[in-house]
Amino acid sequence: MDIFFTIGGLALLMVSALLLYTSNKLQEGRRTSGYIASSFCAIIGIIALILGFR
Repeated sequence: MDIFFTIGGLALLMVSALLLYTSNKLQEGRRTSGYIASSFCAIIGIIALILGFR
């Protein structure tokens, strides 16, 4: 179970970085939704890493 949380947390952090990178290339009005999605993915990824290394 711990390896699932560790790999899942790392995957979510990578998705968060990709969302942040692609949201910079969007139009001005759509950037905020990309930033919000990126922050939620990062938060969930950090929580999964904490549970994985616990």
